[in-house]
Amino acid sequence: MVQPSPSQDMNRAFRLYDWSDRLTAADLSAEDKHSYAVTLRWYFSFCKQQQLRATYQSAKSFLETAKQDKSPPDFAYQK
Repeated sequence: MVQPSPSQDMNRAFRLYDWSDRLTAADLSAEDKHSYAVTLRWYFSFCKQQQLRATYQSAKSFLETAKQDKSPPDFAYQK
C-alpha cells in the first residue's frame, strides 16, 4: 500500500481522474487490472456516499470498511 511521506498530510486530496487509462497501460495481468478497477469504483462510491474527497485518510477508512464487507456492490463490476 502506498503510504504518504511524513511531510504529506493524510487529508491532502489526490487526483485519480485518469485512473482508467493508467490502469489500462499498466503492466499487469487482465485479472489484476479488473480487480483494481472494481476496487477503485468501490472506493469512489464510498467517497461519494460518505461525502469525502479522495485522500490518504479516506482511502485508509475505505480499506478498513472493505476488509469488513469483503464484497463490493454489483455496480463496481460494471465496465
